[in-house]
Amino acid sequence: MERAGKSLWAALRRVARPERPLDLLVAVWPLMVGQRLAAQTRPAAWDKGTLEVAVGEREWQTQLERMAEPVRAQINRWWGCELVREVRFVYSRAFKSSARRPHRPSTRPGEPRRKAKAEDKLEATLKELQGPLAGIADDELRDLIARVAAHYLDKQKAK
Repeated sequence: MERAGKSLWAALRRVARPERPLDLLVAVWPLMVGQRLAAQTRPAAWDKGTLEVAVGEREWQTQLERMAEPVRAQINRWWGCELVREVRFVYSRAFKSSARRPHRPSTRPGEPRRKAKAEDKLEATLKELQGPLAGIADDELRDLIARVAAHYLDKQKAK
C-alpha cells in the first residue's frame, strides 16, 4: 500500500502548488507519516515553511515534540525538496483522535482471513484518502486528487 501511495503522491506532487501545500499535506498525511501517527495528528496550519500539526492529546504532543525533526525530514523526503523548515505540534481540543475508535475485525469469527491482493491494497489506499480528501477546501484540488487516484487504480487493475 505504501508503494501505491508513493506513486500517487509522485503524480500529485507534479501538480501541487508549493505556496499552498496544506491541502495536499492533509490529503496524503496517513501515507506520509503512517497510520499510527496520522490517527493522533493532522496538519492544521502552514506559514512560510512552518507546519503546525494538531494533536488531540497533550501526552502525544509532548512525545511528538521530540520527533519534530524526523517528521520534518519525512515530509521533505516525500515532497522531494525542502518544503518544511519547522514542524510544531500544537494541542487542539477540536481535533478528535481517530485512534479512539473501537477496532472492528475484518472477518467474522471462524471465517478464514484471505490474503490481500494488490488490487485490494490499492482500493484500501483510496478509501484511506476519502476522509482527508473531504477536508480539502479547494474543490479543484480535491477533484484533481480524486481523478488521479482513480486513474492510477484503473491502471493498476489493468496490469
